[in-house]
Amino acid sequence: MSAEGTPAAVASLSDDIAYMEVLLSADPSALAALGRIAPKVLLIAAASALEDQVKEELQRLARAHGHAELAECVTRGILARGYHTLFEWDKTNANRFFALFGPDAKERCQAAVGADEALDRSVRAFLELGRLRNNLVHNNYVTFEVPKTVLDIVELYEAARVFPTRFGELLFLNPQAA
Repeated sequence: MSAEGTPAAVASLSDDIAYMEVLLSADPSALAALGRIAPKVLLIAAASALEDQVKEELQRLARAHGHAELAECVTRGILARGYHTLFEWDKTNANRFFALFGPDAKERCQAAVGADEALDRSVRAFLELGRLRNNLVHNNYVTFEVPKTVLDIVELYEAARVFPTRFGELLFLNPQAA
């Protein structure tokens, strides 16, 4: 499935969880178990969907602004195993990612994000989901308690998915227009 179909898939998973809550409402123990499991599942799904969205957008940008060989290099050399190194997940900004495109791009992107409240919220949500995902998978998935509800995760995902659709615009922003 491409990243384009992913928002519907994440929403469908959220709907499935809501349906299971209704089915289990008469059984408090089962409902509590679902409450422990569902945020983990949805968090992994949302973070994975965002990862695919970022990878596809970077590949698209490499093809659009370079050559097929550049896109292949991005895919094989950077994205195959290096996605999680593109961002500083413990930060609330994407400066590390922007800096990968050079100091001028970093400065333009920082200014653009700072001037756009919705984009800034999207970047923060994106990084929060990535940070939570990392905490979940690297700190004993079984015992880790996700500090967010299913609804919180859906809201973060909805905000976060804007960022990958905008970074191409930010990176190739006309410097005179910034």
